[in-house]
Amino acid sequence: MINKRKEVFSMIQIRPVSDLRNKFPEIEEMVVKEGQPVYLTKNGYGTELPIIF
Repeated sequence: MINKRKEVFSMIQIRPVSDLRNKFPEIEEMVVKEGQPVYLTKNGYGTELPIIF
């Protein structure tokens, strides 16, 4: 049996927290239009900050 379902894999988006301020429209598009989560870091360490629009 052949799987005919197309699956799209995307890379995990890990961004510095400063991008939230400097590139907000780009991040908003990833979250809202593409439905991708964006993980933010502070000084290279992960922080938990859920972004919900």
